[in-house]
Amino acid sequence: MLCVYYDISRCGFILTFASSRAGVSRSATIVIAYLMAHMGWTLRESMQYVRTRRPIVCPNHGFMQKLADLDELLFGAKSFDIDDYYVSVLTAEGFDSAQCRRVLVESKGDIDVALFKLLRTRRMMGAY
Repeated sequence: MLCVYYDISRCGFILTFASSRAGVSRSATIVIAYLMAHMGWTLRESMQYVRTRRPIVCPNHGFMQKLADLDELLFGAKSFDIDDYYVSVLTAEGFDSAQCRRVLVESKGDIDVALFKLLRTRRMMGAY
């Protein structure tokens, strides 16, 4: 994993470069945590900002838990519901929201496992 950032706040702007293999989970988590800690943004604000610039961002469940903990530590409350976020990501891929919630519960909140189960179900039903 390569992660480099430059904080040039005295010049009035921030230039950030973070990279990992796919840029979906690890590097996104670093950027989101940075925005929370250095810009004073909540997890919700940071996620919205990052997702508008890179829509495929989807930190894994463990990283999301740590970001939610940081959110609570910095701001006294969690501003973000991880399960709602994961459901929105999965429904954007064409899955039913009720089915997504059920599969997420079965998968103990692990979106990768949930997505695998949803895709397997879709394939078995002949949708692919």
